[in-house]
Amino acid sequence: MSEQTSYGTQSSDQYLPPAPPAPRNGLGTAALVLGIVGLLLVITVAGGVICGVLAIVFGFVGHSRAKRGVATNGGAAIAGAVMGIVAILASAIALYFYWPRGYDHHGCALAATSPCIQK
Repeated sequence: MSEQTSYGTQSSDQYLPPAPPAPRNGLGTAALVLGIVGLLLVITVAGGVICGVLAIVFGFVGHSRAKRGVATNGGAAIAGAVMGIVAILASAIALYFYWPRGYDHHGCALAATSPCIQK
């Protein structure tokens, strides 16, 4: 027995298999976005480290999903994890340059305003 529809003839005896589930690409995309944001926030040090750590975690979880076949963007997940690592390293370098290295700023400021400075 068949029915006539606007799309053609369809038999009531045949059923289509269920559609495969859509890929779950959210973690790979989140890793990529957090890696980019982490690189942009390196100047704030804390922003670069926080976004970098999250990008690494999301990147590795997203890559493991891609290896299992649940997600399709394993490359984006790895790219996000790599950018997260670069963001953390760049934040560490920025912190090295921001951190005071034993200079006595208070003593220097007092000496500059002291009336005993000879001109």
